[in-house]
Amino acid sequence: MRRLLIPLVLLSMAGCTSPTKSNGMGDEDMADNHAADSENERIEGTEPGDCEDGTDNDQDGLIDCDDPDCAGSPICDETDTDGGATGGGATDGGATDGGESTGGESTGGESTGGESTGGESDGGESTGGESDGGDSTLIGKTYALALGDGVFVRPTGIGSTMGTLINRDILIGIHDATDTTLWMMGGVSEEGSLTQDRCQPTFDFPSGADFSDAPFFTLSADELTFPTDGEMSTMKDFTISGYFTPSGDMMSDTVLTGQVDVRDLIYAFRDSGMVPEGADETVICSVLGSFGATCESCSDGEPVCLETHIEEINSPETGETLIPIDADYIATHCG
Repeated sequence: MRRLLIPLVLLSMAGCTSPTKSNGMGDEDMADNHAADSENERIEGTEPGDCEDGTDNDQDGLIDCDDPDCAGSPICDETDTDGGATGGGATDGGATDGGESTGGESTGGESTGGESTGGESDGGESTGGESDGGDSTLIGKTYALALGDGVFVRPTGIGSTMGTLINRDILIGIHDATDTTLWMMGGVSEEGSLTQDRCQPTFDFPSGADFSDAPFFTLSADELTFPTDGEMSTMKDFTISGYFTPSGDMMSDTVLTGQVDVRDLIYAFRDSGMVPEGADETVICSVLGSFGATCESCSDGEPVCLETHIEEINSPETGETLIPIDADYIATHCG
């Protein structure tokens, strides 16, 4: 643009020349002087280094690449291409490519790495809490096996009658637990109640219950001895299994199997009126046979044992912690 202005200035000056003489010069002399001035005028960018020497070489107030006369200089072209706002500014490295849209909350924020993926839904209560067995939450809970309300599969023919003979519940208390094992203690309830009878001794199960398939559990023993109305009864080949509900308020689908010795139930049978007063185990087995039940050989070879299989036992939580009761406690508190 500077180069375009120079001829226009010269033409305007030539058009404004006075017809009178000045300083003793004529028109011809003045024209010669203007031509000389034009030839001597300095233009930025016409000399090597003009556009990078930090000097206003043509005295127009513009320096180096800021002067339009340097517009065609390679130095100025390179600066605009590499370091200007268009190439290296916000468009390439700013908010559009490297800002919030790509690396901000949408990609690395809560949606991907936040609560939805690693929070309560996957690692919370649903997966690792009470619904999977919650073994630590079961400690201190006691469950009542309402055997009389269960379904007697065996002994055959007298299941319902056997149920009427049971007016107490077997209590199972959980006193310790690991990820794979539950440690239980047994007791007896008061008649018609879920409350522990503290004048009946508690008993330990020979081993811990397998809890590796929680919430399912199973416990087996060659022999289990438990109290019945002041007498101790024994069940051979004892097994109990079931499921804990997610809230832990029930043992559901509880199943109990084993072999019961009639000799341990003589008084119960006599009190029920099923057999005459004074009847022994032989008489009892004979009466049971009339109902379709068969006494089988016990471990000592005597044919006075009944195979027992009870399903669908209701086993609610009692809301109490089972307390160990031994003979000394009973002697002190029960008279």
